[in-house]
Amino acid sequence: MIAFRTQQLSTHLSARQFIDAYNSVAYANQKKLAMNTHVSVTWSTVGITEDHRVAEATERLLLEIDAACDAVGRRAAWVCVIERGRVRGLHAHILLHADKSRSAELKQWLEFQVHKISGRYPLVGTNGETVFVDCKYDRHISVQWMLFKYLMKGIDPQAMLPTHNERSIVEFAGLEAEDEGVVTGPRLRVAKSIDAYARENDRFRSLLDEGCTDYGKLFSELYYWDRPVPASVRAAWGFRGEV
Repeated sequence: MIAFRTQQLSTHLSARQFIDAYNSVAYANQKKLAMNTHVSVTWSTVGITEDHRVAEATERLLLEIDAACDAVGRRAAWVCVIERGRVRGLHAHILLHADKSRSAELKQWLEFQVHKISGRYPLVGTNGETVFVDCKYDRHISVQWMLFKYLMKGIDPQAMLPTHNERSIVEFAGLEAEDEGVVTGPRLRVAKSIDAYARENDRFRSLLDEGCTDYGKLFSELYYWDRPVPASVRAAWGFRGEV
């Protein structure tokens, strides 16, 4: 388990973190995974409020997601952001791929994991539930990018993209920047299957890396449809049949 007590504080997502998150989603799309599901977990509702405990609980939950994917022959692909809400405190947002037809099953599984981690039963219902799951259609890429932008709302309003004429990320990407509080420990996490090392090993470069300034292309379905996945990669990622 990673020790989070001595991690530095952060007040916003940085430009580097935005690029890392964007490239991770784009890379997942190239592997024919639409990041169509938004999960949020409000740890304070199960008695976990301290920064280091939230960081550790989130890490444990992400490891459980990885293990569950490994068990069925798939590689987990997710992007996770920690925020501090004014009312309910620290919470995790996770963007991942899931089968819409099994969204209820996913929610129940996540609630079980939260119970196992915290020792308390998560709140359920429409008012203040611990685990929230919003699962869109499996290949709904345009909605995926909307969910991605929601996760990025904690961006530093002054953060710039050096390859885009020093325009702020808020302006360039059409984000609604909000103050998401001070966070101790990692504010952004990315699954190993789509992180910088995996992308570099696969020689992946996104349109953002290549200096593209076309908003319509950057937040489009191009990664999903225009770049075929080799058979060897399809096998490694657990694909069956046609996609």
